[in-house]
Amino acid sequence: MKKLVIKVATTFALLFVLFTVLFTYTVNSLAENSVKEETRADLEGMVENVHDIFQDVSGTDIINNKPSWKNAQQDLREALNPSDRVSIFDINGREIFSYGNGKLAGPLMREMTDTTPRQTQFQFLDQALNGNDGYQFKGPLYNQDQTIIGYLTVVREIRRTLPSRDRLISWTLIGSIITSLSIFIVAVWFFTRVQRSVNATTELVNNISDSDDAQPYKAQGIEEIDDIGFAINDMMARLADQNAKLNSQKKRLSLLLDHLVVGVMLIDEAGTIRIANDALNQILDLDASIEGQYYQEALPGYRLTQMIAQSLKYKTSLSDEVYYYYPKEVILAVNVVFVDPNDISDALDDQIIVLLYDVTEIRQLEKVRSDFIANASHELRTPITAIKGFSETLLNGALEDPETATEFVGIIDKESRRIESLISDILDLSKIEQHQLTHDYTWLKMTEVLDNTKEQLANLAKQCEVTLTTAVPDPALTFIGEAGRLDQVLTNLVTNAIKYNHPGGTVRLCGGLTADAQYIVLEVADDGDGIPEEDLPRIFERFYRVDKNRSAATGGTGLGLSIVRNLVETMGGTIDVTSQLGEGSTFKVYLPKQDPSLLDTVAPDDMDDLDDDDDDYEV
Repeated sequence: MKKLVIKVATTFALLFVLFTVLFTYTVNSLAENSVKEETRADLEGMVENVHDIFQDVSGTDIINNKPSWKNAQQDLREALNPSDRVSIFDINGREIFSYGNGKLAGPLMREMTDTTPRQTQFQFLDQALNGNDGYQFKGPLYNQDQTIIGYLTVVREIRRTLPSRDRLISWTLIGSIITSLSIFIVAVWFFTRVQRSVNATTELVNNISDSDDAQPYKAQGIEEIDDIGFAINDMMARLADQNAKLNSQKKRLSLLLDHLVVGVMLIDEAGTIRIANDALNQILDLDASIEGQYYQEALPGYRLTQMIAQSLKYKTSLSDEVYYYYPKEVILAVNVVFVDPNDISDALDDQIIVLLYDVTEIRQLEKVRSDFIANASHELRTPITAIKGFSETLLNGALEDPETATEFVGIIDKESRRIESLISDILDLSKIEQHQLTHDYTWLKMTEVLDNTKEQLANLAKQCEVTLTTAVPDPALTFIGEAGRLDQVLTNLVTNAIKYNHPGGTVRLCGGLTADAQYIVLEVADDGDGIPEEDLPRIFERFYRVDKNRSAATGGTGLGLSIVRNLVETMGGTIDVTSQLGEGSTFKVYLPKQDPSLLDTVAPDDMDDLDDDDDDYEV
């Protein structure tokens, strides 16, 4: 901008100087021509006056020097300009009268007498008179009879204006230079102000894309440019508002995409992935972002890329389930949606949106449900078949035999209780999984909890010839818990430990705290048959049995451990199992210590007075 200002100002100054010189020269030339024209006109008038004076003079009068000639000479001296040089010659070419500036006489005058003009002649003399210009007249003199009585020559000097013109041009040039410099300085000052305004406007326009850092335009004193700057300020404010709205929408869209559990991917007409959210990376187990990559290079699996290619080729939407087996087994519900640009904007190309739903868990739950129905049907069919068979036998005549009837009725009663137990477990499991159980917190003493379980199952332990013991390292240990749920958990675990033990075996039931005193620990350990290692991950599944024959013999439903796990989880705890085949199993339940603020009471004092005669046992 500075170079442009200097160029414009310099060019303007030079043009001004040139114009001034040309104007001065032209005016001076016009003045000189005007002077010449006026001089000639005046000279013609003087010649006309001379002719009038000689109207009454004859050639003889001139030769004889008569009074008429003398009077004419007197009249000439009065009428002529002394600065001119006037000479009159007789018809023989002899000078008979001269008047005026003698400096104009000389060789030129003599030269003019060498020829006798027969008609009037005007001639411009360029620098012929002592370096000056002038006009000369040569012509015959006539009297009233139109008789030539002599010849007249007049020379008038015109002083040259060249020095004056040169001085004028010099002063004009100096003045124009001074004026040009003044104009140059004013122009530089003015254009500098304009430059500041333009620079401020330009900087503002360049920073419009980053409205957070752009400073608003401030008045620079140039009204027209200030109006533009203020208009840009208004536009920048509107753009900032629009950008804020767009950024807000973009953040909301990004937040939505990032928190969707559905994988979302946008692919353009060229096959480049433009958008891919985090859920898609997690579903496909991708380590890095795939945005900007070609879909066939970035996406695993043949079927998915085939669906995308078909959608782009045939401009149609597709849906299907795609199975992945590596690096993990995943079942995906894939929807490839073709986006017609005419439905959105003519400026957009064809695009497709790919939606990936991870339905692996849904399919697994469907399988679990199917297996549950099959297992429940199977578990119910066995006792129902037994009841039906024995009841038919009784109806067919076995009632007449008291011993047989009593035996069959006992079997029917046993199988009906088995059905009742199975249905009860199914209902309990359903309530637990649907979170329909309410929490009933109360102060509990560890020794009482374990002793109650021991008393309930003492007869079962005696029948199975299994020794049941309890141990609490801190007999005074109290905690806040749910008595009903704890009783159900311990009853299930201890019942399994007794039933799946051998005669003479031992079941140990103990409780305490973890080393950091943050969790309550309940442990049920036995020295029975143990559980094979390959079965450990599945023992908490519904209807899963390690030894199906023995489970049927013990009357189990296959739902006990599943109920235990769900109850423990509803109390915020976890359950672990360790087992060695042939050496026994150990189940440990970890429950977080509840905040006493759940209750409005403190631990009863009489809990500390309860006796604990059990053997010491450390968890």
